[in-house]
Amino acid sequence: MNGTNQKPNNQNKLNFWFLKILSFLSLLYFIAIPLGWVKQKLETADVVIFAIILLVNSELLERLVKLVITKDGITLDLDKIKAEQDSQQVKIETNKANIEATTNIVQRLTSVEQEMAKSKNQNQLLVSSLLGSYELKHLRKLGSDEPFSYKKQRPFVQELRHLRALGFIENLPNKTISSMPENGNLKDYLQITEQGREYLRKREQAELENNNSFDDAIESHT
Repeated sequence: MNGTNQKPNNQNKLNFWFLKILSFLSLLYFIAIPLGWVKQKLETADVVIFAIILLVNSELLERLVKLVITKDGITLDLDKIKAEQDSQQVKIETNKANIEATTNIVQRLTSVEQEMAKSKNQNQLLVSSLLGSYELKHLRKLGSDEPFSYKKQRPFVQELRHLRALGFIENLPNKTISSMPENGNLKDYLQITEQGREYLRKREQAELENNNSFDDAIESHT
């Protein structure tokens, strides 16, 4: 009895794997046509047979949006696959931008370190030299209670990445710099961190000390 049941089961497994392999080859052929990998195409009748096999194994088509068979050939809508490729490209570009921001920080810190070796007030120099004027302006706006209207441009994005790499700002949940629209309120996507607020406090203190030193120098010469 068991031997009788085992034969159909084995046959079913063979049929299953044969169908899977044939379906995979069919799908590969359909993909190869628009990509130009196939020089000699099959006849329409053969293609229809392949299509039927694919439809029987519908899970293999979940990555395809549309499959149209006509007398002129096959049309594949690869929008979903293309969208995933575009998403991967965005991730690659984002990673490159983050690496660039980190590299800029290293270069700037190296420059600051060289200046600190010549400076008498190293702490003041470090605080005042860490950010550029535009980056400081962005950080102060994010630290204020007012909306921050922006226009997305490459230099602006680089400055934001630099601030984020320093830990002065951070993304809001489920928001990224790369996904920001061309215009909007920056506070809908980024927020200042406590580290960023602490930097602003030190910056203000350094500027105050610098002004006091300047006033003292003037008084000593009068």
